[in-house]
Amino acid sequence: MQVQVKEESPSQAAETAAARKEQLVSPLTGLPVSAPQTARPVMVMINNHPAARPQSGLSQADIVYECLAVLLPKMSL
Repeated sequence: MQVQVKEESPSQAAETAAARKEQLVSPLTGLPVSAPQTARPVMVMINNHPAARPQSGLSQADIVYECLAVLLPKMSL
């Protein structure tokens, strides 16, 4: 079984590159972004104990995980 590879002309390659540039997405959320993401991801663990509430910034995080750490729930951003 042979696989045929279609070669692109230089103009087609430029159009394909332009289309990819227009379709940039965030690697964390999958949502479209206007510029390539160059900042490194940051993870922060904050206490979820009732005495430590309210936590600020949870609504601005791209991803939030809740996990047990030392038998107390923590929020990872």
